Amino acid sequence: MNNFTATVSAEAMRHANLGIDDTVRLHSLDGSIVMCKRDMTAYDLVMLIHELREYADELMEELTDVCGYCTDCGGLCPSDYNSDEALALPHSILDAAGIDHAARLLAEVNSEHHSVILFPAEEEHTLDDIPEQTKDLLEDEGICMGTLGRLLHSGEVVYEA
Repeated sequence: MNNFTATVSAEAMRHANLGIDDTVRLHSLDGSIVMCKRDMTAYDLVMLIHELREYADELMEELTDVCGYCTDCGGLCPSDYNSDEALALPHSILDAAGIDHAARLLAEVNSEHHSVILFPAEEEHTLDDIPEQTKDLLEDEGICMGTLGRLLHSGEVVYEA
């Protein structure tokens, strides 16, 4: 097992109302770690919830700044698809094209030639990777899901703390 050591400044400890003798608990999340008192009163727990919600709001503002707001693109938004309605291609066609059977496919439309070209996506993530409850929250906040989808696809860094 690898050990990891982190140093927390005295100023940060004071700001968090943590004393030198307080025992803390670390909660590992995907891409972050939350450190809090191991033993909390009801007030401590309520205030932790309050602070986490405020931080989540700050992060939502950051994401909104990057993605912008949904402008109802008139049905042309790239996020307007239903993965349940995805086109299934026969394995023989995928094999002939050298495409893995499990590959996610992207479509490029050529309206001049009345054709659609399918190709494997080389992506980091898609909107399908976001939990449904979180996706609903982002849509309720008015975030442009088309831009978010492109950013997920690219893997581009959009937030630097």
